[in-house]
Amino acid sequence: MKAKRLTLTLAIALSLIPVAYFVHHLNDSAFISDAVGAWFATTAGLILGIPIALWINNYQQARQEVREQKLRRREALERQLKILALMKEELKFNLAYLRRVSTNEEGKPKQRMVHVGSLKDVLWTTFSNREDTKWLTDLDLIGQITNAYYYIRATIYLEREYFRAVHFLPHEQDGAPTHQIILENYIIPNDESVVVAIEQALAGIEEAETHFQGTL
Repeated sequence: MKAKRLTLTLAIALSLIPVAYFVHHLNDSAFISDAVGAWFATTAGLILGIPIALWINNYQQARQEVREQKLRRREALERQLKILALMKEELKFNLAYLRRVSTNEEGKPKQRMVHVGSLKDVLWTTFSNREDTKWLTDLDLIGQITNAYYYIRATIYLEREYFRAVHFLPHEQDGAPTHQIILENYIIPNDESVVVAIEQALAGIEEAETHFQGTL
């Protein structure tokens, strides 16, 4: 307790020394002039310095926010480009498969072949389940890709039914082989729609890639 009182008394005494020194030199005009000049300089420094310091701090924060926004935007664009590149490869694979099984080397129609498990929708399923498609911001492009995979999945289902009809179902229905009915009435008529949908999605992806790469 005594130590605290002693410390407080010492602090008060030390704080009074400048005051006593100032009072002692009140009659000294040179001292008063210097003191007033120093006070004015200090006050002016505070008045001018604090707003400038605040402005500099706000300016630096604003620049940092702009840099962070640009970084986030770049990361989002790069993620979109990666997703689109992967889906483009899968769609191109599916388009090549459909052309291979339905046309000859000259591009003319031929007897449609069916290979179960050849069409792919793995990436679209994965991206959709993980909600990675939320990174795609172009609604028209999302619509084109969704439409393409709708037809791809329809063909996947029909080819599986064709395979099931060949191996597990009665071979004839109303006098015709079941698998032949599936092929002629469903798979072949659907092929053109699938090809058109895939080509539209690929064109949309390539247009988006060109736009995004130009903004990086």
